[in-house]
Amino acid sequence: NFFECVRSRKLPNADIEIAHCSTTLCQIIAICRDLKRRLKWDPKAEKFVGDDEANKLLSRPRRKGYEIPAEFA
Repeated sequence: NFFECVRSRKLPNADIEIAHCSTTLCQIIAICRDLKRRLKWDPKAEKFVGDDEANKLLSRPRRKGYEIPAEFA
């Protein structure tokens, strides 16, 4: 319903916040699986609590020219 929402200015069925939360959940599960342990997630900070190893897996190095500016990382 994207085009309908552009015309009406209403939120779509699945807005960006829902997409972000859904994607984040999948990535959290994958990190738990890869590390083979339970982890505590802080949804406000969007980081694992007290686990630097897990937090390093939340991002990856970017190719030159595709870096994310610090204010968005």
